[in-house]
Amino acid sequence: MKKNLKVLLVGRGFEQARTTLSRLAELGCRYQCASSLSEADRLVREQSFDLVLNGIYVESHNVCSLREALRGTPATLLYSYEVEDGFWWILGLDRGRPCVGEAPAVPSSDFSRALDVVLAALFSGSRGLPELLTGFS
Repeated sequence: MKKNLKVLLVGRGFEQARTTLSRLAELGCRYQCASSLSEADRLVREQSFDLVLNGIYVESHNVCSLREALRGTPATLLYSYEVEDGFWWILGLDRGRPCVGEAPAVPSSDFSRALDVVLAALFSGSRGLPELLTGFS
């Protein structure tokens, strides 16, 4: 079982998302905030993270530099993607491995529940995120 997960929160919205920050602290996670993608790119090249949550809406091709910087690392990447009725969270990497085929998408309304699933899998050291694949997609 892994302790003290390190989480990078990308986007100014997380600074105001007290429920997310409280939940991470409650679980013993260490977290760091980046206000821009360029700052996040720099941080992931300098430090190791277990989970990166990118709340900055970007075109899918613009998240590529962050995804590439995390590829092959132990990091799991979830990023937001704008849709007609809001935004969804997309699993970009599962412990440094690209998601093959259609990546799981989680509606923003289920973000807290999805975050709990992801954190539980990372804490337990399980090999993947099957609960996320079947529970939300």
